[in-house]
Amino acid sequence: MIISKVAHRIILSLFMVCLLFFFVSPVSAQPMLPHAFYGSVTIGGQPAPLGTLVEARGDNIIPDTDPDDDGPFEGNPICTTVVGKYGSDDPSQNMFYVQGTEELHNGETIEFYINGVKADQIFENPGFQSGGLTELNLTVASAPPVTCPPTLDGGGGLSGGAVAGIAVGALLLGALVVWLIMRRQKGSDNASPSP
Repeated sequence: MIISKVAHRIILSLFMVCLLFFFVSPVSAQPMLPHAFYGSVTIGGQPAPLGTLVEARGDNIIPDTDPDDDGPFEGNPICTTVVGKYGSDDPSQNMFYVQGTEELHNGETIEFYINGVKADQIFENPGFQSGGLTELNLTVASAPPVTCPPTLDGGGGLSGGAVAGIAVGALLLGALVVWLIMRRQKGSDNASPSP
């Protein structure tokens, strides 16, 4: 009986810690949902080669200046991983996300750059749309070749939030298993006849 009280307290403590991680978050302004873009990219009328750098710029748009971290502004700029194509409408692929500060509002104009050269297309009507997904084909007359950093090649990996979610889920699952085992043992102890 003492063991079950200790196990009960351990389970309750684990559950409370998990709730704490789930409901408590740092107090900070959250950026709007990103606007994803994809489409063709051509340089001088030809499909852009692999490794072409595509970037979005504009007021309150923040590019990913440190692609090695899991910061909030991932996916801009990106390097093409398919000849003549950038981004994707498939979230499991090399997404091109436009994100910004809390001052970024729906309708703001977005300019695109190919290897540092301003593209012929400007996305201004309707402009940035939080949570949007837009096919926009980009063209430029000429652009110098650029060597993309290896961290912009569309490689994935788990973000810090995903790792935390997995850890909390594993803790909850472990607590549930311990609780079920203890409950089963308690039930079998009560079911056995007394001599």
